[in-house]
Amino acid sequence: MVSEWKEYKLGDVAENFAMGPFGSNIKAENFKESGVPVIRGTNLNFYRFVDGVFVFLSEEKARK
Repeated sequence: MVSEWKEYKLGDVAENFAMGPFGSNIKAENFKESGVPVIRGTNLNFYRFVDGVFVFLSEEKARK
């Protein structure tokens, strides 16, 4: 069975989002098992979302 992909604008499916570059503000040691998802370059392909492995930040780190 082949599922059909639907297209959405990020602003229509996300409550809040921030744009990078983050530089040294977010490091691998900030990643948590759950929390605020981070969409990285590995989750994008030519400006389209590609499902994959997500990393997460604590609410506190995400607010910074």
